[in-house]
Amino acid sequence: MVRPRHAGFRTAASALLSLSAILPAAAQTTAAHAPPSAAEWSYVGRTGPSHWGSLPGDDLCRDGRRQSPIDLRNTETGHAALSAEYMPLRGYLFNNGHTVQMNVRPAGGLSLRGRQYALVQFHFHHPSEHRIEGSRAAGEVHFVHQTADGHYAVLGTLLWEATQTNQAWEALLRQLPRQKGDTVQLARPVDVRALLGMPDLSAEHPFLYDGSLTTPPCTEGIAWVVRAKGIYLSHAQLDMLRHAMPDDARPVQHRNGRPIIHRTR
Repeated sequence: MVRPRHAGFRTAASALLSLSAILPAAAQTTAAHAPPSAAEWSYVGRTGPSHWGSLPGDDLCRDGRRQSPIDLRNTETGHAALSAEYMPLRGYLFNNGHTVQMNVRPAGGLSLRGRQYALVQFHFHHPSEHRIEGSRAAGEVHFVHQTADGHYAVLGTLLWEATQTNQAWEALLRQLPRQKGDTVQLARPVDVRALLGMPDLSAEHPFLYDGSLTTPPCTEGIAWVVRAKGIYLSHAQLDMLRHAMPDDARPVQHRNGRPIIHRTR
């Protein structure tokens, strides 16, 4: 079993930081109403990640200073009010050629520093985009949230390989559409809390930092919450994810001096 390594994180008890220190007001406004990229992009060749910044309208992918994903290391201890509450989701899975995604109707969301973010969609990456002290997981799922005025927060959870089947994920993974343009109507609601193995997010100690979308146009000002506690899936379950999409992980980006907060309660 592959497990993330948390030993060796640097803490700074003498300088506890609130999330406002890493999400200044100016940065928060950048992500409002982020449009999708108008350019054709991919994860390979001339339209792959190393060329995204040269695509029309996607210059932030090259010039941005607060890009995601990053390697989560050398963290500082801090605090931020954080909680989440989700209702069962109904809808369909859609393969857009880059990932498998599920758009959702109002179904709860998370509260971060007193700001309410509604869950709007979740999607998958294979392998993981974020790393923890250099360790890369087999996959990553992003739960994308948005405020009423268009600001974004993403709850990211790494998917690690284990020996046992994760029953909470089995039905969903078996229904992943494998071809671009395919959709699958889910016969049963998706229990987000069960997927996340999350009895209480407010009791967890995730990593918090100011970043960006990990796909073009690489919009900055995204509030990232990456769970230190991952999800464990069997090799067979991870194969279902691999077969549904190509490798769709953007390489790790430069940190550029940004603080990463390892949240305390």
